[in-house]
Amino acid sequence: TTRVRPVKPVVKIHEVTPSEISALYSFKNSMGEMVFAATDLGLLRSNDGGERWKLASIAFSPAVTALYFASDFSYLIARGATGLFVSRDCGDHWDELRFPLPPSDVNDIAIPTGQTNLLIATRLGIYSSADGGATWYKNLGGIPASTVSSVTYAGTGTTAYAVEYGRLYQSANAGAAWKEVSTAIPGLHIRQLWM
Repeated sequence: TTRVRPVKPVVKIHEVTPSEISALYSFKNSMGEMVFAATDLGLLRSNDGGERWKLASIAFSPAVTALYFASDFSYLIARGATGLFVSRDCGDHWDELRFPLPPSDVNDIAIPTGQTNLLIATRLGIYSSADGGATWYKNLGGIPASTVSSVTYAGTGTTAYAVEYGRLYQSANAGAAWKEVSTAIPGLHIRQLWM
C-alpha cells in the first residue's frame, strides 16, 4: 500500500501598495465597524478596523475603483474594471448590476435608503432606475444630456442633487425631473457633492 501525505494549503500574502489603492471607506452599522478598500486587486473588506482583510468575491472584476452605498450601509455598489456590482448584504455577496454604459463613463452613484430609486451620474447625463437597476432611463427631464460629475440624495426622502459643469440641480422626485438651483455665491463652481 502507498500512503498519501496530506497536502498543506499554501498561504499567499500580497501586500497592497499605496499606489494600488483607489479609495478607502469606513462606517459603522449593525454588523460593526467596517473598512473597505477599492484596489487594483479588487475590493478588500475588514471587519476589525483594518487588522485583517478579506477580498470580496466580485466575479470578473479584478480591479475596483470606487464604492457607493446607501445611508444605512446595507446596499453597496462597486464600480469595477468590467462593470457595476451590487451587494445587498453589506459586501458578503455580489451580483452584476446591468448598466447601459461602460464603468469608465460612471462618475458617481446615489443610493437612497430603501434602495429602489438609483441615480447614476455619467459623462452623458443622469441615468435613473426606479426598480433597483432592472430598468434604466436617461435624462428624464430638466438637466442637459452632458457630463454630470456628482449626484447624491439629501437625507432619506426623494430629494436629490446633481452637479453638471459646476451648476447645481435639484430633483424633488428621485430624478424624474430636475431644475437648476441658483446660488448666492457668484462664480461658484461645484465639483463634488457629499452627504
